[in-house]
Amino acid sequence: MNPGTITMTPSIISYTAAVARLLPIAQSDTTGGRVAAQVLLSTYNGNLYQLDATDLCNLDHDLLESCITVLSQRALTSREPHTLHPDFDEAFEKIKEVWSILNVRERYHRYYTT
Repeated sequence: MNPGTITMTPSIISYTAAVARLLPIAQSDTTGGRVAAQVLLSTYNGNLYQLDATDLCNLDHDLLESCITVLSQRALTSREPHTLHPDFDEAFEKIKEVWSILNVRERYHRYYTT
């Protein structure tokens, strides 16, 4: 195997599929979109984006399963979700634009300003 080759194990395949399912939802201005965006962005950059775990209660079973897959596979594989497919970088940039309010600097601004 070449040093730069990415091995597509079953866990990486399911992780990639779950990210792909959540990406279009995360770009929508809906409750499910907000939650999907939180999951994706928090696994992308946990310092700038954080998941409110209680928001997972707002999802239907299929979306919840996709979110759990993303969260667990991010931890188990140590792979950031935007690196799983060449098209994901651009999609994550769009999500960051749509959901800029989820950036901790914006999200908690009112709590930390005088």
